[in-house]
Amino acid sequence: FIFRHFPIDHYSLKATAIVNQVPLPKRLATIDRIFAEQKDWMGEQAIEKLAHICNLPMDKCQKVVSDQEILNQALLPRLEVEKIASIEGTPTFFIDDKMYSMTLTLAEFDKIMEQKKLPSQ
Repeated sequence: FIFRHFPIDHYSLKATAIVNQVPLPKRLATIDRIFAEQKDWMGEQAIEKLAHICNLPMDKCQKVVSDQEILNQALLPRLEVEKIASIEGTPTFFIDDKMYSMTLTLAEFDKIMEQKKLPSQ
């Protein structure tokens, strides 16, 4: 399983740039929390709320979202994927080079994994 960021607006781009500053051992759990609390940080005071979720200093987060090079690096994976696939929303899954849209239910995902004899957990 490979997770790739796919920022679709300026909020998710800033969130991607900030979460990339979290040390690797804690990054996946932090990403889970960002998704779980998405409605809380999309909007006013987004940087402050993301700093809290990511357990990073506010000044570091402000520097990150003000650095165009860091934002460009956070956007680069999306731009690379868009060269080869027309992704219309998130999440999108690629399994054996076949694309599945965000409408894929957990039951459907499990069925695909079973058919492929790939572990779903």
